[in-house]
Amino acid sequence: MYAIYPSKNMRISQRYDEGNHITHMHNANYVDYPIDETYGDSSSNGIFYAPFDCEVVKKYSATTKEIWITSSEKVITPIGCDYVTIFIAHIRSNEYDNIKVGDKFKQYEKIVCEEKDSMSTGYHNHISCGLGKIKGTGWVKNNRNVWVLQTTNGTKRPEQIFYIDENHTKITDSRNLKFETMPKNTDTSNNSDDNYITYTIKKGDTLSEIAKEYNTSVSELAKINNIENVDLIYAGNKLKIPKNKEESYIIYKIKKGDNLTKIAKKYNTSIKKLAELNNIKDVNKIYAGKTLKIPK
Repeated sequence: MYAIYPSKNMRISQRYDEGNHITHMHNANYVDYPIDETYGDSSSNGIFYAPFDCEVVKKYSATTKEIWITSSEKVITPIGCDYVTIFIAHIRSNEYDNIKVGDKFKQYEKIVCEEKDSMSTGYHNHISCGLGKIKGTGWVKNNRNVWVLQTTNGTKRPEQIFYIDENHTKITDSRNLKFETMPKNTDTSNNSDDNYITYTIKKGDTLSEIAKEYNTSVSELAKINNIENVDLIYAGNKLKIPKNKEESYIIYKIKKGDNLTKIAKKYNTSIKKLAELNNIKDVNKIYAGKTLKIPK
């Protein structure tokens, strides 16, 4: 699931590096990167829609009406795959009162409306984002006397978290923040095991080498396997690798310790088929570093 921008009409009135938001990040020991979203106009009808399947994990109302939401599972952002936590402030009072910690929302479902209160000069939601889950109390006061969001894997700029779903969000004013468009054809309903092979990572493997061997991309492997850091994979872990539908076989690089019996069993084929397809004369002699064609 992609993390999508939570408004049907983006109209950001203040960036994270403007106005009173500057104290959230400039020369601060703890930082976050808030934006004010007005949802297209100055009225009170703007709606924050769930950017992913999520759960309310905290409420607070001593100053403004505020909630924290966390994704139900790891989601895809422009900088990787992780849980995402969002802090939302200036919430309509009656809606805040009806929300409970533990409430769950599906992606694109309405969560809250914007508000104008004692801490704001106009109707908007104040939105801050972070990777990971809520850390500690969910916020911390920095050395500039401002409370900022805290998450386990660090606060991030909104354009590092949200994609623009062009079927959901119209951009009226982005305040020159550059958001990536959500990739098209993101339907994952055809994700059955029949469409993948399972690969066990070996010592010394890299994701780029595996992607090259199997005629796919690093980004595709990261998306399918929920890999947060493409430079960190671990021997013994398994990867789902999409089958190349344009060929009648896949390409496998022989590893030290491999034999045809083991490979044939792993890919549900026979030694005879492997030998015929690869012109192998002695089925007891295969060599690490060489490649095999394996029938689908």
